[in-house]
Amino acid sequence: MAKLLELRQRVQAVENIQAVTRTLAFAPTEKPSAAFWATGSAWGTCTQRPAPKGTAVELRALGGELALAKLVLTGLGEAALEAPRTLRQGEGVSLTVTKPKTAGRRPARPSGRSR
Repeated sequence: MAKLLELRQRVQAVENIQAVTRTLAFAPTEKPSAAFWATGSAWGTCTQRPAPKGTAVELRALGGELALAKLVLTGLGEAALEAPRTLRQGEGVSLTVTKPKTAGRRPARPSGRSR
């Protein structure tokens, strides 16, 4: 039973695949992790590790073909490739997912005065 639990922890489900936008989404991990993923047309590994400016992610195709333009870590942020590409067996891509920047401005408050 312990081996089954260990295996389940190593397999990371692809949370969302959007073929039209070439977007692949995963759940973020707080600690360094390596996991297997699979879609209908490809399979491979995804590694995540904390980085100074976010989370470093390496996506590697072990078989099939994966059209990719953007990688999302749900609830954390996203990273877009410079140009969409198709990952084939043995190919990979490394990206850093960062949290979206906020404008840093407070919303305007009504002054309570009328003119």
